[in-house]
Amino acid sequence: MSQGRAALLASGVEWRLLSGLVAIQAAISLAWVVYNIYMPDLLKQFGFDPAFGLTLLTIENFIAAFMEPIMGGLSDRQKQNLGSSVPLIVAGIIFASAFFMAIPAVTIFGNPQSMVRWLLPAFALVWATAMAIFRSPAIALLGQCARGSNLAQAFSVLTLTGGAIGALKPLADRFIFSFGAATAFTVSSLAFLAAATLLRFVKSSIPTSDAATRNRTESCPSLQTIVPQLLLLGLLGISIAWSMRLAIGETLPRLIQLEIAGANLQLWMGAIAIGLAVFAIPAGWLAAKLGNELVTASGCLGAALLLGLMSIVHGAIATIVSIALLLACLSAVINGTIPLALTATPKSWNGLGVGIYYGGTAAVASIFSLIFPLPERTIAFSSSITMAAIALMGSAIVIAIVNRLKSLLQEQLVL
Repeated sequence: MSQGRAALLASGVEWRLLSGLVAIQAAISLAWVVYNIYMPDLLKQFGFDPAFGLTLLTIENFIAAFMEPIMGGLSDRQKQNLGSSVPLIVAGIIFASAFFMAIPAVTIFGNPQSMVRWLLPAFALVWATAMAIFRSPAIALLGQCARGSNLAQAFSVLTLTGGAIGALKPLADRFIFSFGAATAFTVSSLAFLAAATLLRFVKSSIPTSDAATRNRTESCPSLQTIVPQLLLLGLLGISIAWSMRLAIGETLPRLIQLEIAGANLQLWMGAIAIGLAVFAIPAGWLAAKLGNELVTASGCLGAALLLGLMSIVHGAIATIVSIALLLACLSAVINGTIPLALTATPKSWNGLGVGIYYGGTAAVASIFSLIFPLPERTIAFSSSITMAAIALMGSAIVIAIVNRLKSLLQEQLVL
């Protein structure tokens, strides 16, 4: 038995490969933090209206909604033909790193009064496209880090990493802004390259029999046989992203302002981001013990119930307790969806499954801003609670159906 397989069987997780994915997740999260902190100011420097930044973000998410499934599917093909999707991932990371450094370079060497200024949003769109090249293929490698219920435990480390770094936006935005765009973007770009180097190193250290051979020798169902699962994964991405946008983006900020006197909303949102990240660890542990589908669906129903109770919760202490319980449930949901996508699809189509789920989440990010350009004015507090709760209950139903289809597919493969 190879050392890689022995480590996987002993702990349930291939920690070497997981460390490479953690580095990728950290680089992705850091890049988006830097981008979101600096991009509004860079656009302003070049004479673009603040509303143009929202339009740019909408277009970026629209691109990701199409690119994520495409690149996930291409990575599956490369894995089937070459035994590894790492070359595609590394190429995407290098591409993204180069254009990320080009964004502040435009503001340093370009002239805001000339047509060169349009290179700024153009490079931003190319960078967002490059990010979509490698995210789904990279996250799909999680299927080689763990199996079955241990997937959620492995993914909890990625959730913790992404959430902790994402919390820098509300908690340390001024500190990061003080570095200057050139320094911040360069450091983030170097983080990409370091992550790619680590991933290649750890992937090459895993014997071929632990990864590529399993993928090549595994029975590869046709794409037509898993179309129902793929459609449901896209629907799940839409419903989860919709509920998270309403619950975290609209409901909790208003609840805090209503019930906690003198609350610093920015600090509270940072604490919420950290809470979601930290709760992922016990959520992953529970999923490994009880089953990921059960824990994820229970998180959806629990969060829906807690959102309903928030309409009648009053007082600072009761509000804080209800928020903590809600974060625990939502963390279980966030942490369980990608492992669900990996187990709902055969290993030969893991990249496509992850890509379609991420495509659904990106579609919501794009469509939501079009439907509700000013959500704080057009969505009432009670409406945000109702819509989020309905989406979460619908997500629980989708998870149950996906789990049933997964069982049927496994029975067909055995026969």
